[in-house]
Amino acid sequence: MIVALNAWTGELVPAIDKLITPVRGQVLAYGPHAPVFTTSMSVDFTDTEEYWQQTVDGTIVLGGCRAIAPGCDIGVGVDQPTTEVQTALEQVFPQLFPSLTNLQVVQRWAGVMAFTPDLLPIVDQLKDMPRAWVVCGFSGHGKLCAKKLVHSGEKKILSSVTCTVIT
Repeated sequence: MIVALNAWTGELVPAIDKLITPVRGQVLAYGPHAPVFTTSMSVDFTDTEEYWQQTVDGTIVLGGCRAIAPGCDIGVGVDQPTTEVQTALEQVFPQLFPSLTNLQVVQRWAGVMAFTPDLLPIVDQLKDMPRAWVVCGFSGHGKLCAKKLVHSGEKKILSSVTCTVIT
């Protein structure tokens, strides 16, 4: 068994609860646009640490601006976007790329991430359950970290786990 619930892992595995802090992240998507960004970006030259990528269909997905939220949305386990952060996100591209015009927001969302004190993910075998593993705490970097961890640890994990699909 692999427990991979990220921000909610502590609800199923209480020993993990004190190691995980929920942090809300917010994102918006602009409708398809001619290719502008050939790679995803994460920028540290602003106070609000934005990140974005343009998908194959031209959609531009932009996230960040947690510094605008009270307490940087640390400890917030609610997955609803806020007007305050969404408004800040809408100002990012006009400030950084004034020539990038005619952007239309087509979707907004928020998600709860799991941060750890050292910002490193938790990947460990559960002490009381030798055939169970916990994977969580990607501190906002789960998309790529999880993929790498699966590839690097799959033999070790899969040799000790029996997989059952629940439908």
